Amino acid sequence: MKVAPEIAHDRQPGGTAPTAARPGWVWDLPTGPEGAGFARRALDGALTALGVGRDARADARLMVSEIATNAHRHAAGLGPYELWLHDTPDGLRVSVFDRDARVDITGYSWTSGDHGRGLGIVAELSGGRWGVAAARARLGDRAAGKAVWFAVPPG
Repeated sequence: MKVAPEIAHDRQPGGTAPTAARPGWVWDLPTGPEGAGFARRALDGALTALGVGRDARADARLMVSEIATNAHRHAAGLGPYELWLHDTPDGLRVSVFDRDARVDITGYSWTSGDHGRGLGIVAELSGGRWGVAAARARLGDRAAGKAVWFAVPPG
């Protein structure tokens, strides 16, 4: 698959290795429930290319599935959504961006009900290295929104 450097926006898993100009990968996620599956496949391919171990990739797939599903459920109609993977001084970071600028997620219940346990899973698997931040889209119109992120576990 051919894509522009650092940007995989054709909704197919893949991407290219980062360059010094703009490190990381960016994918345009499908706006429906299939976004989580796409995010799992795209992230796994990129982490494999980076030499990340099998167990860390499995944890990362589960975490990205949770945050991509949350974007679809809680920011419905506020797409398109984006998946980001980039290197930070603290290691690899994965983010799912949506155009809902509300960054307060303190009301989530992580222990009861039919929904809301996903961020608890993210918190546990990431060793508490996750969060939410105001952000701008990296593709298209640079719209304002938020990015829910986690650090890829070592391994």
